[in-house]
Amino acid sequence: MYYFTVRTRGNDNSRSTAATTVSATPSYEGPVWWVATNGSSSNAGSVNSPFSTIQDAYNAAAAGDTIKLKPGTYTGTGNRNIAIAKNIVITSRGGADSTSLDLQNNNYRHFTIGTTTTLDTGVVFIGLTFKNSNYSSTGGSIYVYNSSPRFKNCVFENNRAYSGSGGALWIKDNNDTHLTSPVFQNCTFNNNSAKSNGGAIFIQGYEGTPLFRSCTFNENNALSTYSQYSNNYGGAVYLYSNDTTFTASFADCVFDSNKAESGYYSGYWGAVYAVSYNEDTRPLKFPRSYFRGNTAKG
Repeated sequence: MYYFTVRTRGNDNSRSTAATTVSATPSYEGPVWWVATNGSSSNAGSVNSPFSTIQDAYNAAAAGDTIKLKPGTYTGTGNRNIAIAKNIVITSRGGADSTSLDLQNNNYRHFTIGTTTTLDTGVVFIGLTFKNSNYSSTGGSIYVYNSSPRFKNCVFENNRAYSGSGGALWIKDNNDTHLTSPVFQNCTFNNNSAKSNGGAIFIQGYEGTPLFRSCTFNENNALSTYSQYSNNYGGAVYLYSNDTTFTASFADCVFDSNKAESGYYSGYWGAVYAVSYNEDTRPLKFPRSYFRGNTAKG
């Protein structure tokens, strides 16, 4: 808080009596907006006065700003079902091991990223764990469309699409004019599951180029029971392409112990399933990637 008063000086250097003192507190204007589990929605958003939810920080932030999470587990309203429609960086102070967004097995996503126009690469997530979604449709944790976000050093764990595909992610080009080309660097997909296809990721492509670099896919499952009467494709990843220019790349990645298993029909492609509706498309590349112990059965 700052205090102000006014005095006048005459031609003979005499000074008047001080006017009434007034005070003012400057507002915090970022560009880094802090969030902590013990913060408050009525706080300013500074490092010493953090918000309590990511939604509070997103509402305060301008395009190009950064939201920084202090270590902790973030749950509840304001930390789920967040729609990202402006370029923003969301990062942790302590890394994915100490900072998690936990949906507590409820029917929510963590984020939906996209607009009616294309977002560029300015949406960035760094050092976060996204876990324990139990979503009723495709894309259990995050839905990406018309945008090209960057994810670095993030973990997707125990997310589920219990009636759809893509236990952790749904990546979709809505049409061939809005490219969707996210990049995942050094991310881990562990024990995500889907009732239908793509235990971790479900990708629909037109002209985008999703890139996964140095990522690990471990024990993800496209899994259904006998009573669900379902085929299952791609224990870790399911992809279909509608355009000759679409290519997804998995460079220096590891696919370990993923499973596609149907209790009634068939399970296909334990690690990755890809299909193209254009015979000239080559929708997937796997430079220097490693596959071990993936299974398909039904």
